Amino acid sequence: MAVRGGWRSGFTASASQNKRARPHCSPAHFLVYPLAVVIPMWAAHTLVGNIENPEHAYVLVAEKILPSISPGLLGLFIASMFAATMSMIDSDLNALAAVFTKDIYQRTFNKNANDQLLLRVGMLATVVLGSLTIGAALLTIKMHGAFNTMIQWFAAILGPISLPLLLGMILKKPTWRGAILSWLFGMLTFVFFRFAWTPLTGFATSFPLYTGMELLVSFLVFIGEGQITKRPAGEEKRVQEFFEQFE
Repeated sequence: MAVRGGWRSGFTASASQNKRARPHCSPAHFLVYPLAVVIPMWAAHTLVGNIENPEHAYVLVAEKILPSISPGLLGLFIASMFAATMSMIDSDLNALAAVFTKDIYQRTFNKNANDQLLLRVGMLATVVLGSLTIGAALLTIKMHGAFNTMIQWFAAILGPISLPLLLGMILKKPTWRGAILSWLFGMLTFVFFRFAWTPLTGFATSFPLYTGMELLVSFLVFIGEGQITKRPAGEEKRVQEFFEQFE
């Protein structure tokens, strides 16, 4: 994924001066790139033989093929994977820290914060977000593989985030507080049904159960908060002006 993002950015940027090529670069990338990824997967059984863990197929193919081409290619392959991953992670951490510092901390908690304070908050946010990322990576070992872990993390995070984003475009009553509470209670619901439901009740948990309950709780919290909370007059005016743009 890291290599894909970097390669796509470079591929599309190379045609930034060519107006005719721009609309076709990204689609061409999505047409060519999957073939570059899946062909080694398809060939893995023939080249390597039976593979106990399918997630190891790409690495095993590289380990078998690259040294036969050149002794240094395997090291270059590993270095490029580390470089691409670090490039993607540091960009994401910077973007997330900036969003938290400017759009959440300054806008919500301290509107008069100076640049020095915002810099410190951004640095602290980077450390916290980086630590959470490392912790999530370590949990991958206990969650039955990278693919299953990715699916579960996406289910845990994107569900409570997507509901306020989508419903906020059509519903006027919910507030930003409802969006935050919706995400928070949705995540807590996911954690409860994913990790605590079986030990407490003795009943087995499942992906439809903890994702479904997570979405249900997020939906109810978001809608319920909008029915209970009333906005200040200034905030209500901004909301009305926002929705008038779509009428």
